[in-house]
Amino acid sequence: MLSLVAWILVVLGVVHCLLGLVVFRKPIVAALREGIIGKFAGIPERRLAFWFTAFGPLLLMSGHLAVTAVTDGDMASLQIIGLYLFGVSVMGTVALPKSPFPVTALLSAFIVAASMGWIS
Repeated sequence: MLSLVAWILVVLGVVHCLLGLVVFRKPIVAALREGIIGKFAGIPERRLAFWFTAFGPLLLMSGHLAVTAVTDGDMASLQIIGLYLFGVSVMGTVALPKSPFPVTALLSAFIVAASMGWIS
């Protein structure tokens, strides 16, 4: 089960990247055409496009590290990954209550609990 949760993080990362590039194609292309540097600031749609899309690689990284930690039986690393992801997820849930952040909060809480031996 723990391996599945780690792979779900990888999938969420891929989905974030792809959705970001598809849903926010227009603001991303506009910023690229304007020279990209500083072109995501000041325009709400572009800021949202940047942060939504940038969160994808972070989820991918967390997921890949979690998969590796599960494979190696490295519960200490898995606990750290889970705690950081839980912290970001809780902050995201508080800031954006109607967002999907509660999903990553549940996944990361499971990772932490499993890494501490509370569940198997």
